[in-house]
Amino acid sequence: MPRVIPEYKEEARQRILSVAAKMFAEKGFRQTSMEDIAEKLAVSRTALYLYFDSKENLFQGIYESSPGALQQILESSFKGGVTDKTVERLFDKMAGQFAQNPSLSFEIFSEASHNKSLRESIGRNYEEYVKILLMSMKESIPERAAKTCDLRALSLALIALWNGMETLMIAGISNSDAKKAWRLALESFFSPLVDVLNKNRSSGNRSKGGLPSSN
Repeated sequence: MPRVIPEYKEEARQRILSVAAKMFAEKGFRQTSMEDIAEKLAVSRTALYLYFDSKENLFQGIYESSPGALQQILESSFKGGVTDKTVERLFDKMAGQFAQNPSLSFEIFSEASHNKSLRESIGRNYEEYVKILLMSMKESIPERAAKTCDLRALSLALIALWNGMETLMIAGISNSDAKKAWRLALESFFSPLVDVLNKNRSSGNRSKGGLPSSN
């Protein structure tokens, strides 16, 4: 009889994904076996196969869990409105979720270069990222300002920016320097929208003002 992982099914699945992600990042996808992962989890390989029927499906499962995590990060980061600390808070949460095993991203893209199924999964994930970012921006940006910008293109730029942040951290750039670069880039991305908002406010104030004050 195989030993059964001692958590509820979804909790066990998430634990497997977490441990496997660390092992793939440390040893590489091709150098890590299902037996290695089972041993790290202290379960039998047969028990592990109850959750994932192959190493490829397990590897893909790690990547497919990312959109849900991104949505939670955006919702919690922008809860209560946008302040000076929002951008830094967003960076810290993104780093906590996605940059703990930064080399994992390189393993995923390396394997995807000759694995059609994983490559298609990445494409689907990117479309999910775009949908989540679009929804978040449409909720945060007034409609008039949003019409001045291609929000889909901006979403793709934000995804590319974060991929670049991971590359910097893998290269040994400090977290504080990466965060400064992140803040500067976001300010550049969104400055056209801020300009539109400021113009709209100025225009609105002039239209509401009517006659000049007699004071």
